[in-house]
Amino acid sequence: MVRTATDTRAALLEAAIAIIEESGESGFRIDAVLARVGVASTAIYHHFGSRDDLIDSANAERYLRTLYVIDFPALVAAITDCRSKAEFENLLRTEFATAASPESRARRRTRVSVLGSAVTRPSLAAKVSEANATYAHEMAATFRIAQERGWMRTDIDLEAAAMWQIGQSTGRLMVEIGDPPCDLDAWKEIEAIAVLKMVLVDD
Repeated sequence: MVRTATDTRAALLEAAIAIIEESGESGFRIDAVLARVGVASTAIYHHFGSRDDLIDSANAERYLRTLYVIDFPALVAAITDCRSKAEFENLLRTEFATAASPESRARRRTRVSVLGSAVTRPSLAAKVSEANATYAHEMAATFRIAQERGWMRTDIDLEAAAMWQIGQSTGRLMVEIGDPPCDLDAWKEIEAIAVLKMVLVDD
């Protein structure tokens, strides 16, 4: 089978992601990436320019995947099916409930790990910022129907609210590390109250 340039780039990215998740950046080796993909070292520089760019691209993709767990078309359909603000609020509460799952906790760990690296690496920070902006734009578009129906406040910027939600969700990790210093269910309920108060119109 002949591999296209797009296939090769995707394969290099997936191999880099796998190695970072298995061994961390300290265990990242270009020869291991090349061995997994079965290409020459020139492929790295053709598709990514440098080893560091491959690492940053892999981390940016890892970060992006922690955000894109929502099935946006399905969520739009679910919001469209709501017939009242109460139904919409129940839908949001159901979405919040998924935040306590082990999968969500693992995603937060990955997100924080990438954010930590981005603090001192401008190229990675730029990629993370782009991922956040893309996600916030799609999230805002998803919830616009609820705003148009009068269930969500019109005096808040939906993209800014989506960015706030990323930070809120990510912040849960600080109470999940080690021995939780507070009741995680209580934390989840406070989060739901705060978000709902922020976005929903008053009755």
